[in-house]
Amino acid sequence: MIVPVISYIMMACSGSPAPTTDTINEGKPLVYTSLKSSEKEIYLNAIKPIYEKQLLKTGFNGAILIAKNGEVVFEDEKGISITLLSGDYVNIYPNVKHWVNAKIDSNLLLIK
Repeated sequence: MIVPVISYIMMACSGSPAPTTDTINEGKPLVYTSLKSSEKEIYLNAIKPIYEKQLLKTGFNGAILIAKNGEVVFEDEKGISITLLSGDYVNIYPNVKHWVNAKIDSNLLLIK
């Protein structure tokens, strides 16, 4: 089970860097870049224990938000607000409306 999930994560992170337009961001361009191979390995090693310990046993099928650097704020419709600093993460459960805010110089990783 973990091999297909990790393979999917690695494939999802290997897309070409391309600007896109975020309709929620008032039409302003949302710029992103793909992870380098060395970064993928670092995140894979960091995520694997979390996945095995917390998510695999519970049947979790949501997403994981990881603050790569800077300050990222996760909020959901239940009123939960969590500030994530570099290396912090939060599990995002399915079917829960949520949003993410970050300072301009912050980077984050969202795995679905």
